[in-house]
Amino acid sequence: MNFLTKHLHKLSVKIFLIIFVGMILPISVLLPRAIAKYEAYIRGELSSRTISQLQKSEDEVYVIFQRMVNIASVICNDQELQQALEDESQDRYTTTLVFDKTVNTIEINNLYDMTDIKITCFDNRGEVYANWGTNYNDYRFLYQQDWVQDSIQANGHVRWNLFSPSYILEESSQVNYISLAKSMRSQSDGQTLATVIVSLKQDFLSQSLRQFFCEPDDAIYICTEGGSIVLSLDDNATFSDEQIRSWAEDFSDCANGSGVVSAEGREYLACYYTLSRQFTFNKEVLKVLHLTRYDRITQEMDQMNAHVNTVLILCVVSLLVVAVLCAKIITRPLEVLSEKMRNYQLEEELTGLDFQRRDEIGHLNRSFREMSETIRNLFEKQRQETEERERFRFESLRAQVNPHFLFNTLNTIRWLAIIRKADNIVACIDALATMMKYSMGRGSEYVTVKEEIENINSYMYISNCRYGNQFTFETDVSEEIQQLKVVKFILQPIVENALIHGFKGSNKQGRILLYGDVEGDVLKLYVEDNGTGLSREAVERLSQPRSDRKVTSIGIPNVDARIKSAYGQQFGVTVYNGAAGGTVAEYTLPVLREEEENAQDSDCGR
Repeated sequence: MNFLTKHLHKLSVKIFLIIFVGMILPISVLLPRAIAKYEAYIRGELSSRTISQLQKSEDEVYVIFQRMVNIASVICNDQELQQALEDESQDRYTTTLVFDKTVNTIEINNLYDMTDIKITCFDNRGEVYANWGTNYNDYRFLYQQDWVQDSIQANGHVRWNLFSPSYILEESSQVNYISLAKSMRSQSDGQTLATVIVSLKQDFLSQSLRQFFCEPDDAIYICTEGGSIVLSLDDNATFSDEQIRSWAEDFSDCANGSGVVSAEGREYLACYYTLSRQFTFNKEVLKVLHLTRYDRITQEMDQMNAHVNTVLILCVVSLLVVAVLCAKIITRPLEVLSEKMRNYQLEEELTGLDFQRRDEIGHLNRSFREMSETIRNLFEKQRQETEERERFRFESLRAQVNPHFLFNTLNTIRWLAIIRKADNIVACIDALATMMKYSMGRGSEYVTVKEEIENINSYMYISNCRYGNQFTFETDVSEEIQQLKVVKFILQPIVENALIHGFKGSNKQGRILLYGDVEGDVLKLYVEDNGTGLSREAVERLSQPRSDRKVTSIGIPNVDARIKSAYGQQFGVTVYNGAAGGTVAEYTLPVLREEEENAQDSDCGR
């Protein structure tokens, strides 16, 4: 159990089981069923052919019986014979001549072959007329038979006596005859003139039926529904009467069909067919039972089955070998790849993998190589971002050197300005102190847009003190946007660039506008001025950090890098010329609220 559990999870074992269950088992199950269906098909075809032959044999029997009926009708309807029988003054000899003439007329006119037909006629005087030699024997006992007497009461209808022992005294009782009796009635008054008996040897019928044998040693039995055998065509006497009666009783419920029976250690296909013509024996329906050797077919089927089983075993062995080879061919490269992935080291180069394969395994190898390169790039990018963060952190710490000294100095200058009543100097110092306090704050790296705007207002006040109120700063930002969180100190550097470069060499009143909107989960902020605009070279030049730039100005590339480091590569700032002149700085930032900012800080802390 432990061995099975240990190895069942392996891909090679699973592939082997899939091939085994998906191919070998279906073949093992379906092939014997196909052979069984084929055997049933062969048996059905043989049964159909045999029953078709039996139907033809029924037609042959009907033709023979109909010929006997027609012969009786021709004799009974012969007017000359009727007149001879009606004339009581006619002697027996003359009547015999007329009878012979009538029989000869039938043969001369080629109506029927009379060789095997025995015709007997009894008149009302008890005289016997026949086309066979009676040898002056008294055959009046035949006239007394029940079936003959029944025909007299049948008003001219035929009555049959099938497969009865010979009534001819000179013949063996083992010779059977098929006979019919029909009354001859006067056309003038309808009185019975004579009774005609037409007989045919059973052997004649047997010979006619043999042409429908499927095999020379086949056997045909005609039985009643009760199992009584009325005709046997079995030269080899293969079956006993008891067996035939038993099979006839088994098949009595169905009119036509077939089944397999056993006798003397052999199998036989028994096909049975009920005669549909009006043939009865003692008022019982007759059934034809055809028996042919079936074990020969089954022997051939067994031989074929043995060959198929041999082929099946060879196929199974071949499939097992193929399954093992397939499992090895497929899983071996996967095992190598799995080992490489398990022992993967970032610093090591990938070796031992076939990257030139054009199948799925080659695709996996190439994907693993691409993944390795991606991981290296991500680690390198993470390292660069970490260095960038440390650089920003270092610059921030450097900007915070000795803050108490700077504030104390500014406070001293402020009191001197108050003493001398220089209010503009006081306001300028207050604005500068506010900016320094904002830039050197030790709190979160994220502030509200409103706080960024307040920092820009302080910067604009100081700049107007320097440039004589040459610039105005306007905002068109909704209260909702003002409450959103952004990375600290990303707006003031762009405003500073606008003041220094956007209005250089111009004396017009400068106007700087800050506006924005929210597009789904993206915050768009725009810093637009009405300056002279910038050429591509100027944009590239101003985008580079300057060594003499103030501490609060870190350059457009640094602002863009700061945004990307904080939010991702899809965010940042771009600078372009406005449609009506001037320069536009477009910020693409995520929508970040108070709770989201706290989560962002937590992630950064990790």
